[in-house]
Amino acid sequence: MYKIPERIEGNRVNSQLQNVYQVKWQGFPEMTWETEESLSKHKELIEDYHYFQLTSLRYDEKQLEEIRRKLQEHQPKLAVKRVPPVGDNVPRKRPQQTVIDITQDQKQGTKENVLNLVNHQNKISQSLLNKQSEIQKNLVQNYPNQQDQIQLIKLIPQQENFIFEAHYKVRQNGSQPSIDFYNFESFKALVPMLYIEFLETCFLGLKIKNSQITYEFDQANKQTFIEFVRK
Repeated sequence: MYKIPERIEGNRVNSQLQNVYQVKWQGFPEMTWETEESLSKHKELIEDYHYFQLTSLRYDEKQLEEIRRKLQEHQPKLAVKRVPPVGDNVPRKRPQQTVIDITQDQKQGTKENVLNLVNHQNKISQSLLNKQSEIQKNLVQNYPNQQDQIQLIKLIPQQENFIFEAHYKVRQNGSQPSIDFYNFESFKALVPMLYIEFLETCFLGLKIKNSQITYEFDQANKQTFIEFVRK
């Protein structure tokens, strides 16, 4: 069954140094991590995700539609006059041609309008390219690296799954690394010691000595998480 991506919920760099995105699929509760290459036919979802990440706004489908509508308004439209269909038994009449006398000034004005429209479109395209380049640059700079220190591990219920959020401390230059997202199985496999510390802190109430990481978990979801782990 062919799955259709609905939106992107997060992104990170995998072990192969590939930029991967966490994709929410239409009609499916599970989210998966997909490479940028595999989403080449859905680049608008990547652009939408980066837009909301950069502006710190919440995902809003209505706002996206409004942005796309405004961009569409700047696209040139060609009006095509169609001849109404005629019956097979009705003889076709040759349409009358109207000769319009266009002055040189009118020709020059039409040419200037076309040039202005083209220049306007070029400015919009260049502005979008500059914005996209700026977004990509900020994303690369904010990718977590080995020098970044984890400040907070937070477990978030996600429909029938659980997602771990890794929040990092602010760097010395003042920049804030982006949040890393891990599904339950990936978190256990990649950072087993942090998973054990999470269980000891949130479920056993133990205090980990010399640990600078804070663990957060909504106790209202405790029983749901226990049943999930037992599956």
